Amino acid sequence: MRGDAPPHRYGDALKTLMTDDKVDAAVILLTPRGISDPAGIARALASVERTKPAVATFLGGRDVFPPGQEMNAAGLPTLPSPERAIA
Repeated sequence: MRGDAPPHRYGDALKTLMTDDKVDAAVILLTPRGISDPAGIARALASVERTKPAVATFLGGRDVFPPGQEMNAAGLPTLPSPERAIA
């Protein structure tokens, strides 16, 4: 997905993964750009009913910390690096 995608597209993509029989788990990686909306993306991802394991990594340090907390509170774990997400 491109960096200019609106938040709802991230939620739609995660919903698709959760219903695909060929998918066992989801690793979500966001590298925000100036036009990205990390808080909106976090809300869209947190609202998805997860029927499979999922974990998120939002790169960007302090700028993405509050959205990460929101996802954690909704039961979607966030990790500080992609390496930790797939370990």
